[in-house]
Amino acid sequence: MEDFVVKPRLKSLLEHFSNLEDPRESWRVAYSLSEILFLVVCVWKQPHRN
Repeated sequence: MEDFVVKPRLKSLLEHFSNLEDPRESWRVAYSLSEILFLVVCVWKQPHRN
């Protein structure tokens, strides 16, 4: 049987986002694009409250 290693979801998601090109000017960037997208996904996945 082959060894199958599943990457943790966080690591996999950050790796996916790190492959995206960031069109912003580097001297104006406080947070990386992958960090921003990760936070957006985390907030989006939270249950909505009224």
